[in-house]
Amino acid sequence: MEREPQGIFQFFDTTLAEITPDVLGLWAMVPTPAPQALAFGTTLETTAQPPLWRADLPAEPHIAKHHLADAETRLNTSQKALAGATRRLSVFIEAQRAGVAFGLPSVDGTRARPEEALAVLLREVHEGRPPVSFGVGEWIGGGWEQAAQQLQAVLERLGRLAAYYVWVETRVQQELLGQTAVGWTGDVKTVWRIGLSPEEVMLHQRTLALALQSRDTLLQTLVLATQFAVKLSLLLSMPGGIILALPAAWKFINQVLAEPAQPA
Repeated sequence: MEREPQGIFQFFDTTLAEITPDVLGLWAMVPTPAPQALAFGTTLETTAQPPLWRADLPAEPHIAKHHLADAETRLNTSQKALAGATRRLSVFIEAQRAGVAFGLPSVDGTRARPEEALAVLLREVHEGRPPVSFGVGEWIGGGWEQAAQQLQAVLERLGRLAAYYVWVETRVQQELLGQTAVGWTGDVKTVWRIGLSPEEVMLHQRTLALALQSRDTLLQTLVLATQFAVKLSLLLSMPGGIILALPAAWKFINQVLAEPAQPA
């Protein structure tokens, strides 16, 4: 049986590619610089190459719509996971205050839950060294220092987004349909291929909305990490607690997002 053509959602940004294998479980990272915008003979002027969100969809309109709908569902799942992370952190903090310990994973390589990994990172910060354990192996993933490096990469990328709020393009079987740049001031510049059908225009509009919502979710993740760090710093009770807790909070949220979705 012939396999159904797949939609491909890509995010071109080498900095974020160092953090997760994909963005929000949806946009595949491309560990190479984004190609220069074609813009059909014109240019979308920018002082710096912004991250590029790209959807490459099947030619059949109904299949393309199906893949966009699936992507929208996955993004919604990530947004719900952020709300779940907030609830879980509250439970974690109350448990820590009550003296309830979150154990380490077993020696057979079972991966720790985010709460267990967070407890390890906080002990590492408080004691100034990685905690001693048996059979932990690679699940800590480099501990606090790696989490701090990952967060720093995100902050540096956000600092380079002043030129454009988002840059999005839609392709059908690698043929460019439309390309849009949205500025911080709300200015929108879109370049279309000549002769597009209303359905093809709608495909790009949905891709644009998906990219904007994905970017907003990433920013919301950073805001949540900051809020979590404030709460976690109260557990550390040490100078600079918020700064020290921020990488741990960031890692906790991303581990929650990476968990398999639970059935409704």
